[in-house]
Amino acid sequence: MATNAGGTAVLRFGNARELVLGLEVVLADGSVWNGLRGLRKDNTGYDLKQLFIGAEGTLGVVTAAVLKLFAAPRVRATALVAVADPPRRSPCWAG
Repeated sequence: MATNAGGTAVLRFGNARELVLGLEVVLADGSVWNGLRGLRKDNTGYDLKQLFIGAEGTLGVVTAAVLKLFAAPRVRATALVAVADPPRRSPCWAG
């Protein structure tokens, strides 16, 4: 989550920061920070959830998470397109 990477799935579902709605984190002193609210928008103060997501585990250990999930697709189809004899030069490159 720290790199905000999502691969090709990020185009359809969004990045990791958008998919995490809430976190519960155990801090270095043993105290527990509870941010398990599943709100999409919360303007009650600093967004500490984003800080923990980007900290790569240096600020605490995530012990619970509220995630935004998507239903699995009902149908999946694959298409294969082939060209019998491709031209040697593309018309776009002809000069």
